[in-house]
Amino acid sequence: MALAKVGEINDRNERAAEDLSRRLVGDMAGEPDGGEFNLLVRAASHPDGDLREAAVTSLCLNYEHDPKVLKLVEERSRSDASEYVRAAALAALSQVRPRSERLREISLERLSVDVELTVRQVALDILVHSWPREETTYRAVVDRIENDSNGEMREEALQALYSGWPNDHFMRELIGSCAVADPDWTVRYAALDALREGWGSDVFTRDLLIDRAVNDPDLNVRRLSIEALSGDWREDLTSRGVVVSRAVNEEDWTVRREALHAALAGRSAEGRREHRKRREFALDRCANDPHDAARKIAREFVETYFPGMRRLLPVEQEGK
Repeated sequence: MALAKVGEINDRNERAAEDLSRRLVGDMAGEPDGGEFNLLVRAASHPDGDLREAAVTSLCLNYEHDPKVLKLVEERSRSDASEYVRAAALAALSQVRPRSERLREISLERLSVDVELTVRQVALDILVHSWPREETTYRAVVDRIENDSNGEMREEALQALYSGWPNDHFMRELIGSCAVADPDWTVRYAALDALREGWGSDVFTRDLLIDRAVNDPDLNVRRLSIEALSGDWREDLTSRGVVVSRAVNEEDWTVRREALHAALAGRSAEGRREHRKRREFALDRCANDPHDAARKIAREFVETYFPGMRRLLPVEQEGK
């Protein structure tokens, strides 16, 4: 997740400090002006990306008051050929200048234009922590939700939006759009989760869950939708009808099983007619579900809750 990227990078570079010292001695020994500072400056342009990454971090953290160092680190954060060096430079800047306008400018730029996910994740992390709830951060986060090419980035931006601007009037519609239209199932899944948490009792959310339970191309999203309908909306008759329908018509067995369990459980407020229909539904699934495990579930349900109906159970044919 983006919220851990800065810490991960800084932790990694702290662990690499000792290795950096050894490599500086080995790779650059014998060069003129062998003091630590000069060695680090030269290492920041070394062909080895790992060495540049550690050197840039060490320079920034140990010589933060030198304007030339800050300029060098800023340049590495924007133009280094290695995504890991760019990300490490950006993370280091956020440690020594966490609220500087220059850091905000670079972070906004990297979030928008950097071609590598790792750098965009660090930039997002910096913006939402150093400039939370500010308009420029808000616009940048929304832009990533709508336009980033990477599903992981869109998902993290969506989570940042939901966490940082929970009362934004535009957010429910934006998250709803992601739940339906995002090409990555993990983003649609995360969007549904956010809707359940933030607007779980809204009919808007119920209707979207119904649509996803029926129409989403990914079985994980359909399963989550059925789980939400049978849990959050258990007493709702419209949701109940959809769950029963999916228990019959869902093509994936694991999703159909989720719907079958929910359909057999019924509503706590059901009347006698609905109770009878649930019993008839269980008998139908005993006879007609194409999957033997589903028929077994329905059979066990009848035997447990309607023992007087055992005589109506079909003879189970192995391998049907």
